[in-house]
Amino acid sequence: MPYPRRSSNYGNYGGGVSIALLKAELRLLRKLFQLLFRRKRGGGNWELLLARQRAHPEADLVQVRKVYQLARTGTKAVIRFEESGKSSDAWFRHRRVTTGDYLLITGSDGFGRHHRTICRYVNPEQIYASAPRHARRAYNRQISRQKVG
Repeated sequence: MPYPRRSSNYGNYGGGVSIALLKAELRLLRKLFQLLFRRKRGGGNWELLLARQRAHPEADLVQVRKVYQLARTGTKAVIRFEESGKSSDAWFRHRRVTTGDYLLITGSDGFGRHHRTICRYVNPEQIYASAPRHARRAYNRQISRQKVG
């Protein structure tokens, strides 16, 4: 007596190609496109950040080193000031920041409510520009290509 046929494919699609393989290929293609298009935009983001820095000389260029709390009302993070290399805690009110982002900010320094360390409090209107973590390298790569060519 022959075995009964299954009513569904359970992982096989079409000519025996597994769905898992198709998903892996799609993830790979998505990642490839992200890398390709992100690099093209990256240098432009850094140029915009530098232009805004010239327009707002009072602002500090910082890099988000670590995000350690995401709340409904904002983000707590450790930032590093590019000019001095010093680190500080920061509270970004009503904003989500990502580890590695470069930000051009102003704000007020104060002591944290639960601990006695200096913290930079930043409101949304005090963030003048932002660039993803890869933007600086993309800009430097673009400049070096222009010098060669």
